[in-house]
Amino acid sequence: MYARDPYTRMWSAYLDKFVLPDFWHMGRKVVQELRSNATNASIECGHDVTFREFVLYNFRHVNGTWPGVVLNEHFKPIVYNCNPCKHEFDVVGKAETFTSDTELLFASSGLLRTIPVNKQADHVMTEVKDLVEYNLDIMNKLSIHGNIAKKCLSFGIIAERLWTVFQYNGYLGSEVTIPEQFKRADTNATKKKIPKFARQLVEVISRARANTDHNTLATWKKQRVESMRKAYLSLPDPVLRAFQRTYATDFVLFQYDKVPSWLKSS
Repeated sequence: MYARDPYTRMWSAYLDKFVLPDFWHMGRKVVQELRSNATNASIECGHDVTFREFVLYNFRHVNGTWPGVVLNEHFKPIVYNCNPCKHEFDVVGKAETFTSDTELLFASSGLLRTIPVNKQADHVMTEVKDLVEYNLDIMNKLSIHGNIAKKCLSFGIIAERLWTVFQYNGYLGSEVTIPEQFKRADTNATKKKIPKFARQLVEVISRARANTDHNTLATWKKQRVESMRKAYLSLPDPVLRAFQRTYATDFVLFQYDKVPSWLKSS
């Protein structure tokens, strides 16, 4: 089994599910419950849930004892999905040390030299490609995404959201703007057009990274921690404490800091 720092896990879940359109159907519920003056667009699309609203919606009833609120499996503490005290896992790895832990897993299974580990793979571009293709394909699968209204999505809307998420993740610099051709992309998405548009978007991002020096890429990477820090500092203290209580067992079992240094730094 693999564990992940609760802070980065929740931040990634917010970006992947609410900034991007995967869970906009849940976003409709969030804005209706938490906003007294929600606009018709927000109620219909669920497209503009803030991180504060996302955390508040999930943890507003948590009182320190599980179950305080029923959480989606993407947000539920890892110990309740895969309990290492109940199941005798051979290896408990971490997302933060995935490559070395995977080598340990292969070695313990006698497969270290049988299954090749591609250390040269560009994991950033692999994730970029996967996210681009998955989120563009949502336009063809609205029925399994809560029947989001067609007018809520377009090539341009999703491209801009993807670009923003890649900046939050430190894959693109905050100063790098999305080309106008993608912002103005056709709103009439068809299954035939999606692969070409996805390929073009991935190529633009790949070129932007390939044409950037290592020092600048390192600076971009730091954006992830800074964006996450700002997001958590936007939470009211009671909500942050509820979050920390909910993940208390994960913090202890998998040796993650309940109050990490980056959260305390200014």
